[in-house]
Amino acid sequence: MPASNGTLREKSESGIYHVIIRGANRQEIFHDDEDCLRFLETLEKYKVKSAIKIYGWCLMNNHIHLLIEEGKEELSTTMKRIGVSFVGYYHLKYDTTGHLF
Repeated sequence: MPASNGTLREKSESGIYHVIIRGANRQEIFHDDEDCLRFLETLEKYKVKSAIKIYGWCLMNNHIHLLIEEGKEELSTTMKRIGVSFVGYYHLKYDTTGHLF
Protein backbone atom coordinates (compact mmCIF):
# COMPACT_ATOMS: atom_id res chain seq x y z
CA MET A 1 0.00 0.00 0.00
CA PRO A 2 1.47 3.39 -0.91
CA ALA A 3 2.37 5.74 1.90
CA SER A 4 1.11 9.32 1.82
CA ASN A 5 4.27 10.38 -0.04
CA GLY A 6 3.61 7.87 -2.85
CA THR A 7 6.26 5.32 -1.88
CA LEU A 8 5.38 1.76 -0.95
CA ARG A 9 5.28 0.96 2.74
CA GLU A 10 7.80 -1.62 3.83
CA LYS A 11 6.49 -4.78 5.46
CA SER A 12 7.68 -5.10 9.03
CA GLU A 13 9.66 -8.27 9.71
CA SER A 14 8.06 -8.43 13.16
CA GLY A 15 4.56 -7.70 11.82
CA ILE A 16 4.24 -4.91 14.40
CA TYR A 17 3.20 -1.43 13.29
CA HIS A 18 2.60 2.00 14.79
CA VAL A 19 -0.65 3.12 13.16
CA ILE A 20 -1.90 6.70 13.32
CA ILE A 21 -5.49 7.51 12.36
CA ARG A 22 -6.17 11.22 12.06
CA GLY A 23 -9.44 13.07 11.61
CA ALA A 24 -9.87 14.58 8.15
CA ASN A 25 -8.56 18.13 8.25
CA ARG A 26 -7.53 17.36 11.83
CA GLN A 27 -11.19 17.46 12.87
CA GLU A 28 -12.28 16.07 16.21
CA ILE A 29 -13.33 12.41 16.05
CA PHE A 30 -14.07 11.82 19.73
CA HIS A 31 -16.55 14.26 21.23
CA ASP A 32 -17.33 12.35 24.43
CA ASP A 33 -16.53 9.21 26.40
CA GLU A 34 -19.20 7.25 24.51
CA ASP A 35 -17.29 7.84 21.25
CA CYS A 36 -14.04 6.59 22.81
CA LEU A 37 -15.73 3.53 24.26
CA ARG A 38 -17.38 2.74 20.93
CA PHE A 39 -14.03 2.93 19.14
CA LEU A 40 -12.46 0.60 21.71
CA GLU A 41 -15.38 -1.83 21.35
CA THR A 42 -14.91 -1.76 17.58
CA LEU A 43 -11.19 -2.35 18.01
CA GLU A 44 -11.90 -5.33 20.29
CA LYS A 45 -14.39 -6.78 17.80
CA TYR A 46 -11.86 -6.75 14.97
CA LYS A 47 -9.06 -7.86 17.27
CA VAL A 48 -10.96 -11.11 17.70
CA LYS A 49 -12.12 -11.41 14.06
CA SER A 50 -8.74 -10.61 12.52
CA ALA A 51 -6.50 -12.12 15.23
CA ILE A 52 -4.49 -8.92 15.60
CA LYS A 53 -2.52 -8.23 18.77
CA ILE A 54 -2.83 -4.78 20.30
CA TYR A 55 0.18 -3.74 22.34
CA GLY A 56 -0.90 -0.18 23.03
CA TRP A 57 -3.34 2.55 22.10
CA CYS A 58 -3.85 6.24 22.75
CA LEU A 59 -7.06 8.03 21.81
CA MET A 60 -6.74 11.79 21.38
CA ASN A 61 -9.62 14.08 20.45
CA ASN A 62 -8.59 14.27 16.77
CA HIS A 63 -6.33 11.24 16.27
CA ILE A 64 -5.48 7.74 17.42
CA HIS A 65 -2.18 5.91 17.95
CA LEU A 66 -2.17 2.10 17.85
CA LEU A 67 0.68 -0.36 18.28
CA ILE A 68 -0.62 -3.44 16.47
CA GLU A 69 0.69 -6.78 15.27
CA GLU A 70 -0.82 -7.93 11.99
CA GLY A 71 -3.18 -10.89 12.30
CA LYS A 72 -4.59 -13.34 9.79
CA GLU A 73 -5.25 -10.71 7.11
CA GLU A 74 -3.39 -7.68 5.76
CA LEU A 75 -3.31 -4.90 8.35
CA SER A 76 -4.75 -2.46 5.81
CA THR A 77 -7.84 -4.68 5.49
CA THR A 78 -8.28 -4.87 9.25
CA MET A 79 -7.87 -1.10 9.60
CA LYS A 80 -10.41 -0.51 6.84
CA ARG A 81 -12.93 -2.72 8.69
CA ILE A 82 -12.34 -0.82 11.94
CA GLY A 83 -12.63 2.56 10.22
CA VAL A 84 -15.78 1.77 8.26
CA SER A 85 -17.48 0.37 11.35
CA PHE A 86 -16.65 3.38 13.54
CA VAL A 87 -17.55 5.90 10.84
CA GLY A 88 -20.98 4.26 10.46
CA TYR A 89 -21.57 4.77 14.18
CA TYR A 90 -20.27 8.36 14.02
CA HIS A 91 -22.45 9.35 11.05
CA LEU A 92 -25.54 7.91 12.68
CA LYS A 93 -24.88 9.58 16.05
CA TYR A 94 -23.94 13.01 14.69
CA ASP A 95 -26.06 13.01 11.50
CA THR A 96 -23.02 13.60 9.29
CA THR A 97 -21.79 12.28 5.95
CA GLY A 98 -18.48 12.06 4.14
CA HIS A 99 -14.99 11.37 5.30
CA LEU A 100 -14.10 11.26 8.97
CA PHE A 101 -10.52 10.03 8.59
